[in-house]
Amino acid sequence: MSARKGRNQWVKIVTAFERSGLSVEDFCARRGIKPGTLRWWRWQLGDREPVAPTSDVRMVAVDMVAAGSGFAPAAGPRGLVISVAGVSVHVESGTDIAYIAALVAELGRRC
Repeated sequence: MSARKGRNQWVKIVTAFERSGLSVEDFCARRGIKPGTLRWWRWQLGDREPVAPTSDVRMVAVDMVAAGSGFAPAAGPRGLVISVAGVSVHVESGTDIAYIAALVAELGRRC
């Protein structure tokens, strides 16, 4: 059994994962880490500075459609829906752009 890792070690591991371009499963298999543990630490450390994705993902400007126009719900959370390869994800307003870019890149790799 390996020694427990401290918060500073997990910051380095999560940063290495985010820059790796690997899936959680592949990264964890190479490092001998449980995928659930990495996911938990990514969530736990979510308040730190985001790491810019290293992929070729480009963010594009979008036009938000007024509620009630037939294209957006009249009530409910504000945000947008991102669709990649048939998978749709609702992203709330204010979500970190680096996180969205990493999410889109990962969906593109998996789908």
